[in-house]
Amino acid sequence: MHSDKIRVTAPKIQNREFVKPLLCGPGPCDYWPSVAEAIANPVITPNCEEFYGVLDDIRAGLQYVFQTQSKLVLAMSGAGHAGMEAVINNLVAPGETLLIAARGIWDQRAEIIAKRLGIKTEVTRVPMNTTFSLEQIETELKRLRPAALFITHGDSSTGTLQKVDGLGQLCHKYGALLLVDTVVSLGGVPFFMDEFEADGVFSSTQKAFSGPAGISPVAFSTRAE
Repeated sequence: MHSDKIRVTAPKIQNREFVKPLLCGPGPCDYWPSVAEAIANPVITPNCEEFYGVLDDIRAGLQYVFQTQSKLVLAMSGAGHAGMEAVINNLVAPGETLLIAARGIWDQRAEIIAKRLGIKTEVTRVPMNTTFSLEQIETELKRLRPAALFITHGDSSTGTLQKVDGLGQLCHKYGALLLVDTVVSLGGVPFFMDEFEADGVFSSTQKAFSGPAGISPVAFSTRAE
């Protein structure tokens, strides 16, 4: 580009001093020093052997944190909402029914995404300071026979932790898949994807992982494949 054609001038970048904040919310969280060191490493090309080694390390690490033997685990570029959309869009087809167990704003967000994808949504609710029992979930699964159940594990809007153990078995009993939002909980409390028989799980790195924002770990079960 010829400089005489430039009409938008370069902005004046001011030097700004940042005081290290005390982050007390559910996210973003402070980096671990090792995370900051890793981010400072030189950029490598995706065409080199080292890059594929990093991908293998990421897969093994995600299998560990999700506690799954599934090979279909990946770190998506995007916020937790990207993981939410990926799980719903890949496992529930337009016109199928998604049962949403709602007790906070993130389940409401899943409902919005599902509706925009042409998915029929059915919502069962409990008060925001409570969680679902297996009996409540089974009643709705038996009544609606949905393609999948969506539920949030740890809900930052209410400070509640949903028991997931037993939900996968219930879902499969009625022919449904189990989709779980672990954005705020993964890395903070144990989550056993294979033991819970979860089929689609997503998270985000700026919460309990103490990493940078913009990465959404996602895992799918062999049943979901």
